[in-house]
Amino acid sequence: MIGQIADTMKKNLALRLSAAPYLTVLIDGDSDISNIECEIVYVRLLENGKPTNILVGQQTLEHSHALGVLNATKAAFDAVDCPGNEWMKNCVAFGADGASDNMGIRNGVIAHLQSEAGSHVIPIHCMPHRLELAILNLQKKEAKVAVVYDLLHLIWNTYHMSGKLKRELYALGELLGVNMCSPSGVKGTRWIPHIHRALKVFLRHGPGKDLASDHDQYSVVLQHMEQVAASQSNSAEVQGRAKKIKKEMETTLFCVFSHFLCDLFEELATLSLTLQRNDLILPQATTILKTTVTSLEALKTKTKPGGLLEKIQTAFAQQQGDEMRFQGMTLKGDVISLTHPQLNSHVEAVVNISVDAIKARFGGLVKDDAIHTTLDCFRVLNPDTWPEEPANLLTFGDDSVEELLRHFEKPLTG
Repeated sequence: MIGQIADTMKKNLALRLSAAPYLTVLIDGDSDISNIECEIVYVRLLENGKPTNILVGQQTLEHSHALGVLNATKAAFDAVDCPGNEWMKNCVAFGADGASDNMGIRNGVIAHLQSEAGSHVIPIHCMPHRLELAILNLQKKEAKVAVVYDLLHLIWNTYHMSGKLKRELYALGELLGVNMCSPSGVKGTRWIPHIHRALKVFLRHGPGKDLASDHDQYSVVLQHMEQVAASQSNSAEVQGRAKKIKKEMETTLFCVFSHFLCDLFEELATLSLTLQRNDLILPQATTILKTTVTSLEALKTKTKPGGLLEKIQTAFAQQQGDEMRFQGMTLKGDVISLTHPQLNSHVEAVVNISVDAIKARFGGLVKDDAIHTTLDCFRVLNPDTWPEEPANLLTFGDDSVEELLRHFEKPLTG
């Protein structure tokens, strides 16, 4: 029964592939249940005018070099009765991560695919992967981001490696009326979601609670670190780690900057999720990229509406006296405003690094420069790029359309 269902699905898939005049091949590295290296293959095509992603199959790699990956891709199509001469003549683009085995212009998969299918096949570096690589610059170039990252990892590691300390944390939270969450790790292959989730857990504040006086995740962790640092029953290493965490957490600069960073990663996480949508098309990607860049640049001078930074600044502004209280704890310093030189310098650096990295990684998709590549020519299909003056619309995009017709002459006339 299962075999018959599989055969029927293969036939239907072969019909869908053969009916598509144009398609994009998407590949990614994978491993099966026995941890053997494989390649997973998808196709992206239009059905009823809408983009659709279809799983072709998973194939074991005989060799992990570019030719081995391409051969596994061919084998995946062969397995569904779609030989190379069928899908290759309709292939107009190839999507993968940015590894040299995939995107190398001389010996990568794209180079071999173009030599067989035609030079018109456009290589597209996975956009969420590109975004991850762009934002990784933050940790390397901005010291304060590295401080937050390292501290979040220290907190996670402290409780992950010690069941005793974790029980103490939960017991303290229960005593203070806080429903504690386990600190989230920041290290992993998907950097943006890890950081965003870790910050949201770290700065979590229950609904209906007063930010200044009611205890929650941040203040419970801080109080527990004070206890751990003072307890002689803990090792010198654990005590030293707790002192380091406490020293950073009790400053207004660290607290406020962490809230800003969470707002920034909220924007980046939204962008990442949008770029992962199956129904996304290039004009939409261009629009959301430009919107995100604009939103990030706005964070230099004003808080995100409804964001965490706006809430904590409002809570500080409503307090009387010189003390800055957050979740029932008194913090050191008065770095609470975006206009404060210390905070402003870090915020501007983070935003500038992020925006510059996104522009560098996504090129013509976010820049309004002249057309340089075939991919840039697709901007003519995005209404957001059209000129406002009616007279300019008469000839707008003519050169881009001519370039697209020239570039895709083989699949269009074949």
